[in-house]
Amino acid sequence: MPIKSPIKLSIKSSMMPVLSAVVLAVGLAAGLAGCEKPAPPPKPEVVRGPTLTQEQMDAMKAKLLAEQQAEQQAGGTDAPAPAAPPRQAGTVMGEAAPSGPPSSGGMPPMMAMRMSNKKVDEPASVAEKFQGIKLMLVNKKTGKQTYFDVPLREETKLGDTGFVVTVLNLLPTLQVDDAGVTSVSDELRNPGAKLQIVEEGQEPMIGWSFQRMPQMVMIEHPIYVFQMVEALPKG
Repeated sequence: MPIKSPIKLSIKSSMMPVLSAVVLAVGLAAGLAGCEKPAPPPKPEVVRGPTLTQEQMDAMKAKLLAEQQAEQQAGGTDAPAPAAPPRQAGTVMGEAAPSGPPSSGGMPPMMAMRMSNKKVDEPASVAEKFQGIKLMLVNKKTGKQTYFDVPLREETKLGDTGFVVTVLNLLPTLQVDDAGVTSVSDELRNPGAKLQIVEEGQEPMIGWSFQRMPQMVMIEHPIYVFQMVEALPKG
């Protein structure tokens, strides 16, 4: 019968604590690895556009304002009016005559208020060269157009319509500036007439009519549009 060696058994018994410690360490490491939080995703890079200067911002505001005024002046027509740059004080208001019948859309409130409160300076040469205006009366419901010759500063009945019209002022090249409303020339570059219209039983209506800007209506009436067609020269 063989005899077991006691020395060999003692060596194996001494290694047991070491092996247990190794197994415990490996288990703890695995547990800690499973508890680690995932790394947060990288933040997206923010790309910023160029900063606008004050001049660029002012230009954008002016463009938007001009487009709004053009829409108001279009008066509900099918085709939108082209946007125009803001008019500076002291410049002629219009140069080219728009095509089509006059619109009843009304003019921008600020423009109407600015002109209605301004002093009118009509040069003496106007009365020497012009006798009055040709006025077109348009029925907005039927589209009927009727024409009348209206002398300067004379009350004129418009047929049997019940209207009496007086041309208070005629300005061949109308200009608005800080001093008031005047004409810078006797040439018919931007004719405008200040009218007083009295309807039977109603308060007088006073406003401007512009030959080349019929969409700018300053005399509001539920049925009729009063439109200056041309200035009538003397002789």
